[in-house]
Amino acid sequence: MNSLIQSQQAPVISKPSSSFPEVHWLASVGAHISRYSLVLILFWIGIQKFTVAEAEGIRPLILHSPLMSWMYSFLSSRAASGVIGVVEISVALLMALRLISPKASFLGSVGAVITFVITVSFLFTTPECLITVTPFRCWGTWEDS
Repeated sequence: MNSLIQSQQAPVISKPSSSFPEVHWLASVGAHISRYSLVLILFWIGIQKFTVAEAEGIRPLILHSPLMSWMYSFLSSRAASGVIGVVEISVALLMALRLISPKASFLGSVGAVITFVITVSFLFTTPECLITVTPFRCWGTWEDS
């Protein structure tokens, strides 16, 4: 009996056939589209920081942020917004350097993560920022129902 078990070979498990052809290039294309879309968005948002409307629009967010409010102790509203704009544009440009310098792109990606974490923190530090309202004023707020 032992010789019968030993003489049998393990079944060969083959890779299941796929009805789709190999598309490894699709992951690379998706990564490039994601990266450069993010570069475009950061660059666009950074450029907007140099406008008066954006400088005044982010003022309440920055005033209540423990991470950013120190800027107003020595900078005007426009200057602080301009500094933020320079940082966002720099992060976008660093991320765009992926093909030339992966290390610089990595630093840009880390800068983007930090930028987005600080941006999300505004939700928790700005008073009444998380009050839920309906999209149409005539419906009232969720608390009314």
